Amino acid sequence: MERRRLLALLALLVSGPAGCNQNPFAPGPQGAFWRQPQQTPEHVAQLQDLDSRNRKLDTNNSDLHRQLAQSEQQRQLVFDENQLLRKQLTETTNQLETKQRAVQDAERRIEAMVASTRQRGGATITANNSLTRNLTAVTIPGLDVRRDGDVVRVEIPADQLFETGTVRWQANAPSILDSVAAAIAQSFPKQKVAVEGHTDNASLREASTFHQLAASQSLAVIQHFVQRAALPERQWFSVAHGPNEPLVSNGTPAGRARNRRIEIVIYPESF
Repeated sequence: MERRRLLALLALLVSGPAGCNQNPFAPGPQGAFWRQPQQTPEHVAQLQDLDSRNRKLDTNNSDLHRQLAQSEQQRQLVFDENQLLRKQLTETTNQLETKQRAVQDAERRIEAMVASTRQRGGATITANNSLTRNLTAVTIPGLDVRRDGDVVRVEIPADQLFETGTVRWQANAPSILDSVAAAIAQSFPKQKVAVEGHTDNASLREASTFHQLAASQSLAVIQHFVQRAALPERQWFSVAHGPNEPLVSNGTPAGRARNRRIEIVIYPESF
């Protein structure tokens, strides 16, 4: 609107002052057929001012269009980034929910297995004298064998059996497990035995969760006892504790190594 007013005023000034509607082709005092309209210095200054303002408006208009184009590009970039983040968030949420369901299902199966093993017809398992007597005769070089309430525990450092954070066997693992299998076959041939997997809270290389790693390690140990040592398969069951039952703090490398362990737990109940 301002520009149209400026153009109208410019046309009015070009037409000259009042009375300049005379025929410009009429002969002048010198006999010329064209007379330049008389313009005062004031009119010239106004024309120059109007021209300057018009150029400034053109420049401002160009700058505004350029700024609008840049703003639109930035808006589109932010929109695309937001869409990508939404997609990544959705995928991460779905993966987390899937892993959580898998862990919950595994824990329920383990709890059901332990409950069915510990109880028969609602009866609670109690210690028997033979288990206590046999404990004094069990000696496995290099391993901690101890009584824990009604059960006997044989603790094996997991790093002696597996590469840290994996289910890959160490070279000496078979001989260690063979010693444990021989002791169980001699002293506890009819007892139910659990293989508990324990991890630290930091070393995880070949599994999606610490519980999965613990379960895989305990099942690998059971497979060794059944297939290589020929112990009865129905004698064994697996429990994956993961990092839930540390013996010491996980704050140091030595503490984490101490917590990475396989425990062979011998129950008083026979199979």
